[in-house]
Amino acid sequence: MKSWLRVIKWSGLLVTMALWGFLSKPEPAKAQAPVFGADLPPTQSMCVEHVNGVTSVFDDAIKVGNLPAANALNQYTFTDILSDTVYYRTYLRFNVSRIPYQSTVLQARLLLNVERFDYGYSVTPAPGSTLECGVYPVAEPWQPTSTARWDELPQILTDTVAHTTFAFGQTGSYTVDVTSLVQIWVDGAPNYGMMVGMHPDPDDVGDFTAVIYGPAEAADILRPRLVVTYQEPPTKTVYLPLVSYDGRPDLVITDIQLDPLQVSIANQGRGEAGAFWLDVGVDPQHLPVVNQVWHEWGSAYGAAWQVPALGSGESIVLTVGDAWYNAGQSRWPEGFNAGEHQLWAYVDSWGLPYPWGGVDETREDNNRYGPLLFTAEATSGFIAPQHFAPIPPRPQLIEGGMRR
Repeated sequence: MKSWLRVIKWSGLLVTMALWGFLSKPEPAKAQAPVFGADLPPTQSMCVEHVNGVTSVFDDAIKVGNLPAANALNQYTFTDILSDTVYYRTYLRFNVSRIPYQSTVLQARLLLNVERFDYGYSVTPAPGSTLECGVYPVAEPWQPTSTARWDELPQILTDTVAHTTFAFGQTGSYTVDVTSLVQIWVDGAPNYGMMVGMHPDPDDVGDFTAVIYGPAEAADILRPRLVVTYQEPPTKTVYLPLVSYDGRPDLVITDIQLDPLQVSIANQGRGEAGAFWLDVGVDPQHLPVVNQVWHEWGSAYGAAWQVPALGSGESIVLTVGDAWYNAGQSRWPEGFNAGEHQLWAYVDSWGLPYPWGGVDETREDNNRYGPLLFTAEATSGFIAPQHFAPIPPRPQLIEGGMRR
């Protein structure tokens, strides 16, 4: 009898321990987000000089000089410029798309190699004068051009993001902290780049200049650079010792081909994906994010598909004009203007009012694809975007399908 009691006691203890292992609240095990660095050259650069009413654009060297007192382009006209005054504005844009969305920017430094010299006008700043180099966010899209006009330059935000001080006559390397601006871009705000200029004028004298070594290949090491140290978003919390079964879908873009456009998507999750959208945009001004359609990324051209469902483990290839292509939500020309372009895509891109899009997935951080770089030659099929009809509002998703 006692032996049976001992067995029962031991059995009860084992059962209790087993139940405790499954019923007790587990402690979360969190992975540390890794820290990475990005050393980025400018993808766009342009410097415009204005002196004596004449505008010049520099390609071999990027020059930076003093800003007008108002610090606002829309308040500045030719009549405000004195005949003996030299002004420079340098526009730089860096592609930060390699930094994962919503990463924490620990530090972002704009590195400038500057040669300081007098431009040779009648008045020279006194030795020891200091010059403040200011960095201003650009407020609208722009492209480098050799025909830029001073009165048609991209608008800037008048608040200085950061600044550094030069001593007159000093040549060397300078660092400007632009962490706050880069963090805004990484969080999804439009990235139109930055404008670098001098402010205020040294001793109220405008006839000075500073050269920031430009994009010439021979001086590549001296080009402006944006050095970013960032921490990726933390991974999802995993609870131990319980392992739960997640039966949700997981949509990803596996490949994109051009000419003609073909987008391959797959559902690598364990559940069926209901109705969802896929958006493709060319040359967006900021990273695609959920619940923004392609033209809200700043793209002039794009395409959209409505897919009714995709089962677990299934894949599909979407093309322009197929059964799921939505022509009313697309603007896809037969050709593009000559030059380099980049293409981005986002699967399950739209599903307001749901914050995750149209499909609740196991992962929401792997829906974006890009950049896919390509070079186009001018073709007869190219159509300027202003000749397209406006894109109507995107229909919302509802349970069980699309709202028409």
